[in-house]
Amino acid sequence: MENKIKIDFRKLLVTDVEGNKIVIIDKEGNKIDVDWAKKIGNVIWNTTTDVLEAELAQRIAKEKVLELTKEEISIIRDNMDKGRVIACVKIAFENAVKEAEKMV
Repeated sequence: MENKIKIDFRKLLVTDVEGNKIVIIDKEGNKIDVDWAKKIGNVIWNTTTDVLEAELAQRIAKEKVLELTKEEISIIRDNMDKGRVIACVKIAFENAVKEAEKMV
């Protein structure tokens, strides 16, 4: 049985170049929490032509916390590249993967 690692997409720490957590502020000055699971799920959904990858996208967007195989992690990486996800989000995902691998 293949080892899976648990990723909580809600807890991705997306930072600026100085390492500060990115905070989005609306017009009224209110902090907006970004749903990175939904964003990443939508990127995969909008870039893949594969049905299984589309199902993974739905799981990410809906479940938020997933146990992923190495193949699924690779699918996420590939689709983030195809979907032109900005580097700070990719770095946050890679950091989450590294942390999760320590727990296995």
